[in-house]
Amino acid sequence: MTSPGAIDKRLKVATGAAAAAGLVRFLYPYFGRDYNAVRSGRAFAKYVKGNLAKNRYIVDLFEDAVERDPYKTFIIYENTIYTYGDINTMANKLANFARGKGFKVGDCAAILMYNEPAYIWSYLGFAKLGMKCAFINYNLRAESLINCLDVTDAKILMLADDPRLLSTVENIAGELEQRNIGIWTTGCNEKTKFRNIDDDLANISDQAIQREVRSAILYSDVSIYIFTSGTTVSSRVQDGDPI
Repeated sequence: MTSPGAIDKRLKVATGAAAAAGLVRFLYPYFGRDYNAVRSGRAFAKYVKGNLAKNRYIVDLFEDAVERDPYKTFIIYENTIYTYGDINTMANKLANFARGKGFKVGDCAAILMYNEPAYIWSYLGFAKLGMKCAFINYNLRAESLINCLDVTDAKILMLADDPRLLSTVENIAGELEQRNIGIWTTGCNEKTKFRNIDDDLANISDQAIQREVRSAILYSDVSIYIFTSGTTVSSRVQDGDPI
């Protein structure tokens, strides 16, 4: 039988623990949330480190998700559902098209679009070839835009269907031509002098690109350049690793 003294000691310990927990909650009301965030962050860091050790990057993880459930909803945009398989099909088509045009590991493609599904499959399509991508801020104009393309050594500019974006690029088309930067458009209903690749993608194979094609990528290589909203002619750019 437990002695009264032992019971009293346990009660004191329990009371003290409860008081300490209450004090922590009072002084630091977000402790539980922050603690869970730290735990999740550590788990994610471990997950990332494990994939990097195997030379597996974002595009590889996406392809794994496609293989597991190609019919799972990936994006809902303007009341239209795009599955993992839908986006992967377009990414494969773009990758095969770009590969046929001679693009390869290490080349840079700039993407100038608003938030739309084409933005995602364009990035993934280029990534399947091991290409870097420059995510261009759509507020950039003239010299600032040209400078972003220069500092990333972009070989191609992928452009979406929007009169404002088309007008922006038309104003610097001469400078881009001098730099041998090609311009592709997708989804464009507007009449434009740029190369619309929608028909090309419709008629090209959606066969998967073998991972060996991008096997030369290192975890220290740049995957994306992200130009912030404050980017000017001096270019504030953030670069990201492949994963």
